[in-house]
Amino acid sequence: MRNTVLSSAYIQHAGSDCPYVYLQMDEDEERRKRRREKNKVAAARCRNKKKERTDFLQRESERLEMVNSELKAQIEELRLERQQLMVMLNLHRPTCIVRTDSVKTPESEANPLLEQLSAETK
Repeated sequence: MRNTVLSSAYIQHAGSDCPYVYLQMDEDEERRKRRREKNKVAAARCRNKKKERTDFLQRESERLEMVNSELKAQIEELRLERQQLMVMLNLHRPTCIVRTDSVKTPESEANPLLEQLSAETK
């Protein structure tokens, strides 16, 4: 039996009592089905990739927050140590036999980082 094409959407079996067979429509539907399945897989892959990126950024943010808080604690410790050393130096000055005009003291040193830190803490 030979198939005769009547239109782009229909094929009729010659010499049979069968109604029009929607072969072209079945092919289109199958093509759409495959395209939907590929799209579904691609969308799932995209969602997974986005979730992985979000999770990575969340972990990185948490890590950086911890590093930041550790550095702030270290700054505070160093600031307190500096204050203690300055107190010790001031207590030692009256009894020091080294000429004070030949030695730079912490008060006479210009340190932009320390000035910035002291300005931030105020």
